[in-house]
Amino acid sequence: MYYGATNRPQELDEAARRRLTKRLYIPLPSSEARAWIARSLLEKDGLFNLSNEEMDVICNLTDGYSGSDMKNLVKDASMGPLREKIRQGVNIVELKKEDMRPVTLQVCKRVHTEPIN
Repeated sequence: MYYGATNRPQELDEAARRRLTKRLYIPLPSSEARAWIARSLLEKDGLFNLSNEEMDVICNLTDGYSGSDMKNLVKDASMGPLREKIRQGVNIVELKKEDMRPVTLQVCKRVHTEPIN
């Protein structure tokens, strides 16, 4: 039995598609689901302090994002406060969680608009 997953099924060659006889379509997450993903990941890090209005903006910006895309956006955005402390010359070994500021809408917008390398 063969298992596979892709978000680009149209790019699979015919031989690969023949081996994957059962196909399940899993749609992209809704706006509410993207908000839940972002909230749950940021709350887990203790860095969540976004209002409902700010979450709405993030959800509008991320229309068409997969769950994995949302995870990557939140992961990169949550690194923003750490990068800020490093630029300030703080030794990260001595950094405590309490010293970190929450993730802001501006950081999420910046991460969203940065080109992917």
